[in-house]
Amino acid sequence: MITPTKHGDITKNALVVAAEVIKLLKKDDYNIDELHKVLAKKKEISLYLYNDVLLFLYLVDAIELVQDKVILIEKKDENVLN
Repeated sequence: MITPTKHGDITKNALVVAAEVIKLLKKDDYNIDELHKVLAKKKEISLYLYNDVLLFLYLVDAIELVQDKVILIEKKDENVLN
């Protein structure tokens, strides 16, 4: 799912699509269906890939779902000294 191969289309790789999701969510919050429609127009991704990408981003604690909205979790850099 995650590791690209030389035989696969890199634009439809889960990591590339996840980066696109993060880019979109930095601008605005979307509900689950709206986000899929926007991505499907740009990348022509399947619903299965979309679900895999959302699951991956949720598992790495990059997004959360609040009342059917996909929200990007902003993380503070804990390694920066004040």
